[in-house]
Amino acid sequence: MQKKLKMLFQNKPTVGIIASICTILFVLASTFAWFSGTAARDNEFKTDFDFDVELVDEFEKQETVVPDQLVPKKVGVFNPEELAAFVRVMVFPVAYQTTDDGQVPLPITDGVELVYDDANTTTTFEENKWQLGDDGYYYYLSKLAPGQTKEQIDNGELDSQLLFKGVTIKFKDDETKETYRDASFQIVVKSEAVDARNSEYRVSWWNTDKDTAQVNDPLKTIDSVLQTLAN
Repeated sequence: MQKKLKMLFQNKPTVGIIASICTILFVLASTFAWFSGTAARDNEFKTDFDFDVELVDEFEKQETVVPDQLVPKKVGVFNPEELAAFVRVMVFPVAYQTTDDGQVPLPITDGVELVYDDANTTTTFEENKWQLGDDGYYYYLSKLAPGQTKEQIDNGELDSQLLFKGVTIKFKDDETKETYRDASFQIVVKSEAVDARNSEYRVSWWNTDKDTAQVNDPLKTIDSVLQTLAN
């Protein structure tokens, strides 16, 4: 029997030298049959230096969605403040089962894949696109100009700052689906931003300000691109 799945969003801002936030999409009571949902709110994160970059996570409410169906979900960033910024984003699924004893985590196997729609990604380090590092983060290969607005996101002026506009959870085979039968899923979107001056991003993200912060690609070339763009 097919059961309904529910998508809920929770926003959990944190404060620190790195601007960081996690936006969580919950999918409950899953037998991979139906999804229903509520719209996500925009999110913001701040540092002690009044550095403020906003994470856009917009979910278009769906009454029903069958397994492997594309779910419209716009994920990106914009910078309304006075400092230019660098940003990186991580997206990953989390699964668990609800039992009489509570929620039991399930490991995510390589049979579970997130597929992004209309993704502004690159594998050749193009500027104004998102490059995946081997640390699991997508790095935006440009500075976020200060003074940006949500209206610019809405009218498409800042489309390059959107990581993707939709997402699908795919399972490679029926065996994988069976593994996650009656499981619940979360899709976690985590953003970290830092001002674009000098080597601040190296210190914040990699705990060093040295030119040898990264010695292997893709992070080595990501570092080189960001260093060229830094103030």
